[in-house]
Amino acid sequence: MELIKIVGNDSQGLFQRVLVELGRRKIDVEKSFMARSEGLITIIVEANTGNMNGRLLHALMALQDVKTAEYLSEEHFCVWESSPVKGSEFIIACGSDKGAGEIRRAAEHCLYRSTNNTGKD
Repeated sequence: MELIKIVGNDSQGLFQRVLVELGRRKIDVEKSFMARSEGLITIIVEANTGNMNGRLLHALMALQDVKTAEYLSEEHFCVWESSPVKGSEFIIACGSDKGAGEIRRAAEHCLYRSTNNTGKD
């Protein structure tokens, strides 16, 4: 399983376009999350990418409104928990990625590996 982080302009249908592109390439998505802030949408996808590697990132970057697409580092991981402020439809990051904020729930839970490579636990 690979974790992919996609950041793009907050436009209607971007989340669906990303999922359609992954499905078109026969990539199985296990879990996915999205968050909106300051005119941007951040999408985290856990998927079995097989041998797509860099080609997949280029395909995702070619989608309208996508700014960046990258694989997340596996040095740190974090589990998500329900948000006490916004209710069970939102989750909040814990562990080394407190800055992630609240994200709308799209699945039961997700292992999230931070892009922060400081070496701290």
